[in-house]
Amino acid sequence: MLQPFFLKNLQLSDINPRVCGINRCAPGEVYPLHYIQRYVLHYVTTGSGYYHMNGIKRAVTSGDIFVSRSGYATSYIADSADPFTYIWVSFECTDTFSVLLTEDVFSAPWAYPIFQRIIAANQTAAAELTICAQIFEFFALLSSTQTSRIAHTEDYVGRAINYIQTNFAEPIQLSGIAAALGLSRNYFCRLFKKQVGLSPQEYLVTHRLETAAKLLTEQGLSQKEAATRVGYPDVYTFSRMFKRKFGIPPGEYIRAHKNGTLENT
Repeated sequence: MLQPFFLKNLQLSDINPRVCGINRCAPGEVYPLHYIQRYVLHYVTTGSGYYHMNGIKRAVTSGDIFVSRSGYATSYIADSADPFTYIWVSFECTDTFSVLLTEDVFSAPWAYPIFQRIIAANQTAAAELTICAQIFEFFALLSSTQTSRIAHTEDYVGRAINYIQTNFAEPIQLSGIAAALGLSRNYFCRLFKKQVGLSPQEYLVTHRLETAAKLLTEQGLSQKEAATRVGYPDVYTFSRMFKRKFGIPPGEYIRAHKNGTLENT
């Protein structure tokens, strides 16, 4: 049963609530295809169903939020065995807030009290301002969870970098690093490259060779000693990788450094 609560348009500048309500769906009930005029947040309180937006079907369940956006065609279908109930709020907002809505469907059990207060606000004298305050709180918490997720991702990469810098002279398996972090190898590699700009393997090779260059020029180690120090089993492999990185072989790199012409090589 659809129960909308109509609000006055106060034309608030940052977040302007327009309508809210609750929909207790019957089994298999379909909310027909329609075009959205503004942002709408739907919080699923119980049950499950499906959300269609521009031809893409997404399953939603209790604790999920699905987002409708201006200009998009959407429809909703309640599960035939466990139909959902959802609370919704429609509003206009500035880009400061809309940029936080990066996902069409996401889990947000922390938002349940906010949506309960949105529905309860309909009984108050200042419903629009109360609902506006709740939407502000929603975006504050959403921003916090996104920041936490980003920080957690950066922590994975930071720990991997520390491990590589500490153990670069030893045989390193990327799958081993990923497993130690509790990640799949592919996911770990994508995270690493997105943040660092290099794949983990590229970062490892770069760190080894830049360290070797310092050993050759600052400590006067031989090519064989430098190769061993940075984890290469033989001089041939080391020399080949060194030339690929710096454009010249190790011996020529040393001479250029002594002659002060390294920057021009």
